Amino acid sequence: MAATSFVCAITRDPGGYVEYASHVAVRPVLYRAELRDFFVHPRQRLEEAAAVRRWLAGFDRQTPMNEPNNTFSVCDAGPLSELKETIAGLRRQGRAELAAAAARVQAGYAVRVHQPLKVDAFETVRFRRVLEKLTAVAPVYLTAAPYYDPDFDQYPRDYRDSAAQTIRRVAAQVPGVTVVPDFASDCSVFFDTVHLNRKGGEQFTEYLRARVL
Repeated sequence: MAATSFVCAITRDPGGYVEYASHVAVRPVLYRAELRDFFVHPRQRLEEAAAVRRWLAGFDRQTPMNEPNNTFSVCDAGPLSELKETIAGLRRQGRAELAAAAARVQAGYAVRVHQPLKVDAFETVRFRRVLEKLTAVAPVYLTAAPYYDPDFDQYPRDYRDSAAQTIRRVAAQVPGVTVVPDFASDCSVFFDTVHLNRKGGEQFTEYLRARVL
């Protein structure tokens, strides 16, 4: 329910949710399922969203953060292009836990590698609408999610540049949005190519805390 909770958190009433969700209803199945779930359980989902808003409203510099517990580092998986061989070697050595962690890296990597990517005009408009709704409630601090892609084969350079330019352009058009510089990261802070491990979560939290709170 993370997606529904997020959407409810940026809309003030069911009508606002429907208006927003109508723009994602034709997107991937995940969004359609979330929309259907909301209409089946509207009261429960709105109560969950209200709890999230209360939780977020209580944050300050002294609030302890919930970090991911995964301590595995993508550094330990070796070159991404050699994951299949790495996993086979770990299994031969009887290192099942490390092999399983590397296999999770491979599974996520395989989904993203060499996929055609471009900045979507629909998503760009939706991104601006989300920013406008958020800034109507509170100031917004925006930074790109960190990821690990040393060979540029998950997110090609042209796509990265285009996406970054689009984000900066849209953010500059919405009053109340502050763009925070990207978080400097390497393989040591990820447990796969897009998710931070415990070390990364702690560092990213402190990075944001110092710039936002």
